[in-house]
Amino acid sequence: MYRYHVFDGLRCDSSKPWPWRSDDKDVRDTFWKSFRGSLFLVPFNAFVVAYAALYLTSPLALYIGAFSIESSGFPSTKEFFCHLAVALVVEDTMFYFTHRGLHEYLYKSIHSWHHEYTSVIALSSEHAHPVEFALGNLLPVITGPLLMRSHMFTLWAFVFLRVVVSHDEHCGFNLPWSPVRILPFGSSANAHAWHHRYFDGMYASQFSFWDSIFATDKGFKVWESKQRAQKVGLGKRK
Repeated sequence: MYRYHVFDGLRCDSSKPWPWRSDDKDVRDTFWKSFRGSLFLVPFNAFVVAYAALYLTSPLALYIGAFSIESSGFPSTKEFFCHLAVALVVEDTMFYFTHRGLHEYLYKSIHSWHHEYTSVIALSSEHAHPVEFALGNLLPVITGPLLMRSHMFTLWAFVFLRVVVSHDEHCGFNLPWSPVRILPFGSSANAHAWHHRYFDGMYASQFSFWDSIFATDKGFKVWESKQRAQKVGLGKRK
């Protein structure tokens, strides 16, 4: 029988145990199969696909004067945060539509790789088909800084921010002290946990406005209210 633990109050989905602790052997075996796959796929995406993408876009960046490493072009504080804000909005917009498109048109052949994890962990954030990783993850991240002709420092700061946000969304815990929560219209780890459980809606990466505009957040709102009620009940029984 599933027992309540102190940190379950922060879990996105406390209605069932972590998959590696499940009483169902098939659930445990499926999780460990995906986890072993991640040990190869995640480094491949990070070091091979990402390097190839940077290599292929470097001539364009050089041509338009983006991603300079010269100290003379180091951004001012105002420029840095302006470029960062633009990059956040561009990335979130591109991610919403590419992610939704992957679900509606290329789920079985490509996006299903990412959804091998129905209970998210931080490692699952980078567990994706290489084509998806290049077009759905890297391209939205690099486009904003490229358009703004940002300094290399700004690009890497934004990449770091996106990695932190992605891991926060996939960690399985809705951490109230996470710096990600301070972003205006910020989404939550709960939203992405719901997305991995039901494979529908909450397509944006870090904000909530696109899901609100296109009403792809309705199912999540119902689920989230039920989760709150369930956690209150678990807390009273512990």
